[in-house]
Amino acid sequence: MTIRSCVSRNKLKSNMNLYVDMGACSLQLLLLLAFFMVTASAFRPIPTHKKPKPKPAPPPPRPRPPPPPPPARTTTYTPYQPPWG
Repeated sequence: MTIRSCVSRNKLKSNMNLYVDMGACSLQLLLLLAFFMVTASAFRPIPTHKKPKPKPAPPPPRPRPPPPPPPARTTTYTPYQPPWG
């Protein structure tokens, strides 16, 4: 066996190790993603098929109080008297 074949064999072996490591890493990432998806779906609200209750209508606005009466006149009105009558 020559040195060259040994070097190429070691290179092949290291490449195989790299591929195995990449496969294990991707498998771990896939499992982590699946775990997060399962936990996220566990905290979702459970869908119910009931219609939501309508909110009660707000009370009607209170009527405004009537305005205060105008102040009383202090002067008295005297109708016009023509000079002949």
